[in-house]
Amino acid sequence: MHRPSPTRALFAAAAILIPATVDFCFAQPLAKPKPGDSPRGVLVLDGSPVHDVGILRVHASNWGAIGSQPGSAGPFSEAPSAEWPSGSRVEYLYVAGIWVGALLNGIPAVSTAAFATEFRPSSDPRDIVYESHIGVAGGHRVPSANADDDSDGFLDEDPLDGFDNDLDGQVDEDYAAISDQMLARRFRDDDPSVILPDHNPMGLFVREESYQFDDPGYDDFVGFTFTITNDGAGTLRDLYVGVLMDGDVGHRDTPNYWEDDATGLLTRVVYHDPHPFRIYRFPYWYDVDGDGGQADAYAGIVLLDHPVDPTGTTAPTDVDVHTVSYFSGSLPYEEGGDPTNDFERYEVLSNGVIRQPPV
Repeated sequence: MHRPSPTRALFAAAAILIPATVDFCFAQPLAKPKPGDSPRGVLVLDGSPVHDVGILRVHASNWGAIGSQPGSAGPFSEAPSAEWPSGSRVEYLYVAGIWVGALLNGIPAVSTAAFATEFRPSSDPRDIVYESHIGVAGGHRVPSANADDDSDGFLDEDPLDGFDNDLDGQVDEDYAAISDQMLARRFRDDDPSVILPDHNPMGLFVREESYQFDDPGYDDFVGFTFTITNDGAGTLRDLYVGVLMDGDVGHRDTPNYWEDDATGLLTRVVYHDPHPFRIYRFPYWYDVDGDGGQADAYAGIVLLDHPVDPTGTTAPTDVDVHTVSYFSGSLPYEEGGDPTNDFERYEVLSNGVIRQPPV
């Protein structure tokens, strides 16, 4: 049984939902749902949604969680979590998950994919995980001459999800396929059958796509895009999008391999000619002693992009990480432990403090 690792991290960016698209990078259906998989949505639990065309193998669920929770009793825990290199059984992640927090009618509300599963796909059997790749029929995009795949005058109007989104009688006939392996899924935070303590649903609808390349120069990371829409009746203010990461590093066959992990924060200024410079912040984690060379690499996450508005009216004025925090699984929240309710989660997302990792 997996026990909480000593440290985990969360980082967040400010956002405005109309809608918001946030890109993160973590350095035909995959599976039909089985009867009894879940009464609360078609959770794909067989471990099949895995990016595996590169040397980093990552499990990517259809409820906003990343990783397979190695060592747990979960039905997909034997799937690669964030295995590097491929086939080594050396993992760099227990689980990560998207957090979205806002003031709903003035009250903090936060929907999470880890550790609580508050996002869910619907019970429609089409709401599973879909796989594609660049150049596939129906997935052409600009600058391809066939970017308008169905020649209807619109581009990428039917996202890859098994539904006829543009109501033209065709399914997934015109979307943008990206990378050598693209996974696509969608989910919400307001399934009425999900009854969890402290969960205050906001009516969020999320489309998630993730991408991996097989080129040797670009095969050790996976990129994630979350397109988040306020589909509820309430007005959301002061909204933040974050990712919680519980990074466990070590070989699956090593007992309690997560007990000697540590975290770090790397900041780099990058100039994007002809655009101005950007500040990138890389929260990362690693095994302190490298397990004798068996697990001596580093894993991290970086915020790549977000819509901007120079006036700050429809989007943030720039792209940057707003908050970086670290938690100890063995302490109460007041002493640096995990937040346990929406008030504490929202406080962490919104405080605007870039913390340095604990020593």
